[in-house]
Amino acid sequence: LAALQLAQNMEAEVFATAGSPDKRALLREMGVLHVMDSRSSDFAEEIMEKTDGQGMDIVLNTLSGPGMAASLSVLAPHGRFIEIGKTDVLNQGLIDLNRFDRNRSYHPIDLAQFIEERPDRAGELLRTVVDMARDGTIRPLPHQAYPMHEARNAFRFMSQARHTGKLVLVADGAPVPVDLGDDDPVIRPGGTCLVTGGAGGIGRFLTGWLLDRGAGLVVMTGRRKSKDAVPGTDPTGNVRYVQADVTDRAAMERLMADLEGENGPVRGVFHAAGVLDDGILLTQDADRFRRVLEPKTTGAWILHELTRDLDLDLFVLFSSVASLAGTAGQAPYASANAYLDGLADLRRQVGLPVTTINWGPWEGTGMMTDERAVDRLRRQGLRPIPPDEAGEMLDRILRRDIHRVGVIPTTDPREDSLLARFLAPDLRGEHLGEHLPRSIPHLSKADVVALSDERLRAYIEEFVTDAICRIVEVDPGSMETDQTWRSLGVDSLMAVELRNRIEAGLHMSIPVETLQSETAVSRTVDTLFEGLKATSPR
Repeated sequence: LAALQLAQNMEAEVFATAGSPDKRALLREMGVLHVMDSRSSDFAEEIMEKTDGQGMDIVLNTLSGPGMAASLSVLAPHGRFIEIGKTDVLNQGLIDLNRFDRNRSYHPIDLAQFIEERPDRAGELLRTVVDMARDGTIRPLPHQAYPMHEARNAFRFMSQARHTGKLVLVADGAPVPVDLGDDDPVIRPGGTCLVTGGAGGIGRFLTGWLLDRGAGLVVMTGRRKSKDAVPGTDPTGNVRYVQADVTDRAAMERLMADLEGENGPVRGVFHAAGVLDDGILLTQDADRFRRVLEPKTTGAWILHELTRDLDLDLFVLFSSVASLAGTAGQAPYASANAYLDGLADLRRQVGLPVTTINWGPWEGTGMMTDERAVDRLRRQGLRPIPPDEAGEMLDRILRRDIHRVGVIPTTDPREDSLLARFLAPDLRGEHLGEHLPRSIPHLSKADVVALSDERLRAYIEEFVTDAICRIVEVDPGSMETDQTWRSLGVDSLMAVELRNRIEAGLHMSIPVETLQSETAVSRTVDTLFEGLKATSPR
C-alpha cells in the first residue's frame, strides 16, 4: 500500500496482485486498474497479454516459490526486480541467471540491515517520508491495534495474510503470558494449591503430585472429618486438610480469605470433587441428580467466582470421558462433567486460565476398585489409567496451551467397542465435534500402532487435518490434503505448534521444515503412516 501511493504519485501505471476478493476490491477502490489474484501464477500470463509481451519495468515482490518465479518472468528488459520477501533468500533458493540478460537486475532489500549499517542514509530517507506525510503527499496506512497480551493472535493473524495495512501491538500494562517449554516447572515453586475432593483417591494422588513439583502448600478440602479423610496428614506442614463442602459458598469464602491472609497467594486450583450414583435413567430422580451434579457444577462455579480476580497459574477441572461418549447408567455424571467442559469454554473466552481434562477411568480408584467394572470397560475398548501414567499426562497437558483435552487409553478398539464410535466415519468430526477438544480421542502410542492399517491411516489423516484446522484456523469444509503446507499459510510459530501436537498425539517426530514446505499434507500423512506402521507389533 505504501509503494502503491508512491507509484501513483509518480503517475506510473500500476499492476497489482492480492490474495482475497476483499483485498482486490480495495485496490480497485484505490484507483488500480489492473488487479489480479496472487494465489495463482496466472497473473504472469495476464500481465504479458496486457503489455503486449513487454512486461514490467519495476517489480516489487513479496511472493516466494512459484509466485516469485512468475513475478520474475514478467520483468521487462532493463527492468529492476525489487525483492522485499525473505523466504527464498533464507531458504537458499536458486535463480536462473539467464533471467537477467538484457540488463535486467535483481535487488534484494533488507531494511533492518540497511538501518543498522547505513544509519545516516536511513535517517535521510525517514526525514523524507515524514515530510511527505506532513504535506499530504502520502497518507497513513490503515492499521489494526492489538493489546500486547494478544501478541500471539496478532502474529497468527498476520501470518495468514488476512490483514490489510499494519498490525500494531499496544502496550497496555497487562501481564504478557509466556508459553513455557517442557523443561520449565508446571507448578510455580512455593505457591499454595487448592485441591477439592482431596479425600478421594485422585485428590490424594494430586497432593503428592503437586508436592513433588514444588508446591509450597497443598490445601485439601472434603466433606469428611480429617481423621476419617486423610489419616497420617503430612507431618511437615506442607499439606493441610480442611473439612469444607465445595458447594458451601460461605465455607469456601472463609477458606479463600484464610489462605490469602496466612499463606500468600493461591497459585493453582484443582477441582477433583465428584460423586457417582449410577442407575438407568428411569430410576433417577431429582435428588439423585442433584447429589451427583452439585459437587462438580455448583462447586466449580463457586471456585470460578472466588478466584477470578486472583493471579492464578492454573485452574484445572477434572472432567470425564462420560461427557464425551456417554456411559450407560451415568446420565447425571455425564451432565455434571459436560458442565465443567462448558465452564472451561467460558473461562477461556474471558481470558482466565483453565484446563479441563476428560479423563478415562483411573486404575485403583473410584469405580475402578470394582473388578466387574474393570472387565466391562475393557470389553468396551477402554483400559484404566495407572496413576503414574496420569501424572505424566498431566505434566504434558499443563505445559501446553490446551483448555480442553480428553485422555482415553484404549485396549482394542473393535467395531463394536465404545472407542470405535470415536473413529467411525459417520461420527468423526460431526456429532462429537461440537464437544470434543479434538474430533478424535487422544490414544497412547501402543493403542495407535495396534490399529489396523485402514484405521491407522484414517486416524492419522483425521488427526493432522484437525490440527491444521485448529492451529491454522482453516475452514474444515475447504481443507484438502492435496494442499501444500506452504499454501496453507503455515508460519514458523504454527509449524512448531503443529509439530508439538503431532508428536504428542501421534508419538512420532517430524521436521519443522516439512510443515513450511511445498510438501503436500497427504504426503506427510503417508510418511507418518509408514513410520507408525513400521513400529507396529503386528
